[in-house]
Amino acid sequence: MAVQTAPQADVPDRATGALFSRKRLDRRHPLADTMADEPVRYLKDVIMRGLLSVIVLVSALAPAAVSAEGNLAKRADRLEPLMLDAADGFSIKRYEIETGRFYRWRITSDGREEYMLRAPELIRNSWIDQVVIEDREVKPLGGIHALEFDDEGSIDLYFLVIRPGSYAYFVEGLRGQGFEGEFIVK
Repeated sequence: MAVQTAPQADVPDRATGALFSRKRLDRRHPLADTMADEPVRYLKDVIMRGLLSVIVLVSALAPAAVSAEGNLAKRADRLEPLMLDAADGFSIKRYEIETGRFYRWRITSDGREEYMLRAPELIRNSWIDQVVIEDREVKPLGGIHALEFDDEGSIDLYFLVIRPGSYAYFVEGLRGQGFEGEFIVK
């Protein structure tokens, strides 16, 4: 039994309307067979190639648009240590920092009072890498509520601020006695 094939029809050129034989069309375009026999498949191929081009272009440009200036692989920038003094309150009332930079904030208590240091908005808008207490590291998942000092000592907070703004830090119950400060994040 012999297989019959459809005769090769001439295909019109879209721009000029002139008829081209399949042989000539094959030399003009690499997808000529697909264009003549399966126009839907050809259209899908064109759309997919266009989408792929857009994805490649966007992925090439995106890192420049959203990258932070800080090098997160380097050591943390050390902020001036905050001293909690029962007589004077906070040693520093204002810090100016930037988003996208990694910081170490050392907080030291004189031990004369119990202090619960809070910075709820700063913590909520930061990634907390670790809290170090007497060379022991705590890796919080999801943030922290407060840092509490019962005795003399230091705590290091390693963090990266994600969102700019103005964020208060304070000691619970002692805000009016000099235990209130502010982070200005640019």
